[in-house]
Parts: sequence; C-alpha cells; structure tokens
Amino acid sequence: MNFQKSTFNQQLSLMMLLVLATVFSLTGCGSGSNAEANIIDFFQDTPISGAQVIADTKTNIAEEKSSAHVTTKTNSAGKFRLKNMLPGRYYNMNIVAPGYISSKSSVRSPSEKQTKLIEKPIKLVKSPPQ
Repeated sequence: MNFQKSTFNQQLSLMMLLVLATVFSLTGCGSGSNAEANIIDFFQDTPISGAQVIADTKTNIAEEKSSAHVTTKTNSAGKFRLKNMLPGRYYNMNIVAPGYISSKSSVRSPSEKQTKLIEKPIKLVKSPPQ
C-alpha cells in the first residue's frame, strides 16, 4: 500500500513538473532576448547617466491587439540593457534624459536567450536653454 502511494506521489510530482514546463514554454518565460547600447552626448561624446529607455513592439495583432513593453535606465557609464525582449521582433525605442532632446531609435531583438550589442552609440543633443 505504501509503495503504491509513494509511486502515485512521484507520478503526480512528475506530471506537475511537466505541466509547469509546458506553461513556461508557451508563455515564453525565460526565453527572452536582450539588447545593449550606450547613450552619449552628441557633441562631447560623454556618457549620459540616468537616461530612460522605453522600447515597445507589437505582439500578434490578430490575436492579442497589444504590445510588449520593456524599459530601463542607463548606468553611470551611459550603458543600458533591455532585458526579456520577445525574440526576433522590431522594437521602437524612445530615449529621454533630463536636459536633452528626446530621441527615437529602433532595434531588432536577437534570437532566444541572446544579447545584441548595438555598437554605434545613441547620441543625444542638449536641450536649448530657456
């Protein structure tokens, strides 16, 4: 009797793991891709710290009519990393930094679990004094 109960519990545990693995694979959990770049001052070529990077892409319009949204900020070296992007999608980026004119750019996310290094820095121009 205990042997049957133990076997049943092991089978139930295995089934639960399989269900969880299936759910994670269908929802894309853990399969995102990343993009990295630098943001610098257009004229001085110095890094811009604290710039906000907002990236959006359309998901399957026919089914969901929604978008995927990823946001981050630059570090003290002007570097940022967009994490957990949907693989193989084009993202429109909006870059906003205090004292600078906002800028738009785009990036195509790489394959699953890959990181795309955007080699050419994104350059922002200072806002005119008011």
